[in-house]
Order: sequence, then C-alpha cells, then structure tokens
Amino acid sequence: MKYRKVRSLTFMAALAAVALLSISTVAHAQSVGIRAKIPFDFYVGSEKFPAGSYTVLRQGYSIARVEDEKGHASLIMTSPISVRAATSKPGLVFNRYGNYHFLSEVTWGESNVGHHVSRSSFELEIAKGISGERVVASNKNR
Repeated sequence: MKYRKVRSLTFMAALAAVALLSISTVAHAQSVGIRAKIPFDFYVGSEKFPAGSYTVLRQGYSIARVEDEKGHASLIMTSPISVRAATSKPGLVFNRYGNYHFLSEVTWGESNVGHHVSRSSFELEIAKGISGERVVASNKNR
C-alpha cells in the first residue's frame, strides 16, 4: 500500500512540475515576441525569406527564432548591443544594399539593449562597393 501511495505522489509531483514549466515557457515566449509585416524579401544570413508577416521570438539570451505564418523558421545567433532610448521600441532593423535586405538587429524594447545579427559572408559580398542603408520594421502589436 505504501509503495502505491509513494508512486502516486511522485507521479503527481512530476506532472505538476511539467505543467508549471509549460506555463512559464509560454508566458516568457509571449512577452519577448515581435510581430512585423515585412514588405520586401530579406535574408537572415544566407537564407532568403519572402515578404510577409513574421514573428521573431527570443529563444535564449543570444538566440532568436524568425518564423513566417506557414511555420518556416530559422534560428539566428545574436549579440547584445546598446541602443538609444528613443529607438528601443520593439522592432527589426535591416541593412539594405540595392534590392537586397539583410536582418541586422532585433530590438526587444525591454531596455536599451538590442541584439545584433552578424553579417554573413553573403551579405559582405553583396555590400562590396555599395553603400548600405538602414530600414526599420516596427512591431505591429504596438
């Protein structure tokens, strides 16, 4: 009888722990997401994404997930950068070279820290001899 009781209590404790972890993960993901409609094709590294609506979610301090409405996604490594208080609203920043757009920064809007996306070798090749321009896409939930 004791064995059943201990086994039942262990199962209930494990179930409660899984439920609590699931709730906190969902709440955390929702609090650091950016949704934006991007009116142009763009690259994340050397991977091309078509124009459309995207969600960018923080997956860790230096990892973000870029996902379209169909579930096509890519994980990217980022590094923290300081941003001016006036530009710390949630949003995405792109480097534009002619008709090429590359995701450059993600600003979560929680503080004056944004996250920089490293330039890929493809972006560096495109940027040779062309002056770049910054393009900002704001969070469409705010």
